[in-house]
Amino acid sequence: MTGLSPKTVGAIRARASEEIPHSRRRQGRDGRLRPLDSSEGRLRAAVRFRALAKDLGATAASLAHRYALSMPHVGTVVLGVKNRAELDECLAAEAAGPLPAAVMHEIDACVPLRTGTRPDPLPG
Repeated sequence: MTGLSPKTVGAIRARASEEIPHSRRRQGRDGRLRPLDSSEGRLRAAVRFRALAKDLGATAASLAHRYALSMPHVGTVVLGVKNRAELDECLAAEAAGPLPAAVMHEIDACVPLRTGTRPDPLPG
C-alpha cells in the first residue's frame, strides 16, 4: 500500500492549478455573477449605514432598532444588550416611534435587503 502525504498532495494540487485562472466570482442559480466573498459589500453597507445614522444624529444601534420596529408586520424585536446604557438606548429608540418613510428608503438604499439590490459604490 502506497500513499502520499498531505503536504505532497497540496503541492501537486497547487502546481496543477497554476495555469487555471481563478475567478473571484461565482455564478448563482439565477445566472448572475456574484463575488465569492461578500464581506466587501457588507463593509460598504455598514459604512453607509453609520454615516446615515450620524447625519440623523443617532447611533447605528438605535437607528437599526427603530428601522426594525418600523418594518411592516414586525411585532417583536429581540434585543442583545451588554449593559443598562444599551438597554436605555434601545428603549429610547422605541419611544421615538416609527421612522419616516423617507428615512426607511434611505436605509434600504444603503443596505441591500433583497436579491438584486445593491448600494451605490463608495466615493473615491
